[in-house]
Amino acid sequence: GDNIYDDKNIGNYNYEDDNETINEVIKLTGDRSYVQVKYDTGSSGNIIEINGYFRKVFTYDGYLYVIMYVPKDEHHKAIAIHRIQTVEAIEMPVRNIPEFNYDEFCEIRFGVFWGEPKDIKLEISKDFKHYFTKRFWHQTQKLRDNKNGSLFISMKVPLSYELISWIVGWGKAIKVIEPAALVLKIKDKLKETLEMY
Repeated sequence: GDNIYDDKNIGNYNYEDDNETINEVIKLTGDRSYVQVKYDTGSSGNIIEINGYFRKVFTYDGYLYVIMYVPKDEHHKAIAIHRIQTVEAIEMPVRNIPEFNYDEFCEIRFGVFWGEPKDIKLEISKDFKHYFTKRFWHQTQKLRDNKNGSLFISMKVPLSYELISWIVGWGKAIKVIEPAALVLKIKDKLKETLEMY
């Protein structure tokens, strides 16, 4: 019969050729194995080696990612599964691995890439308010109605490329109130885009 569900998100990555890698990543995540990854950074075919432990698989913006704890850096990072060239379990002496908390991992990100969180305040136009009131954007979000019918959203997130793209993508629906540094980044992004035309 016909499927009663489909994913209509635009721009999802085609993982047809990546089934073997996806299965291996899921298996090694469940096994808690120490792994060695050969990873394409996406810049001029630069392949690097990353060793560590897979912690959790997640999706973002049409891509699959795996969170990896890298003991050398004492840091959790998100790596794109479609950029993994090879992955294999390797021997590693037993060592203390920090507990992993997914919520804490997400709190220092708006999307995938991490940075120092900053307090931001946004005003959502009353004409677009209904798109925001029942949606989850970030663990730290707080929503408050304004007397003029608009909506205020406050969050503590990095001023990342992903945040800027998200705000710009909503056009006149979102106005940045603060910080001033984010307002400048939005203006620069809009100026760069206009210069293309």
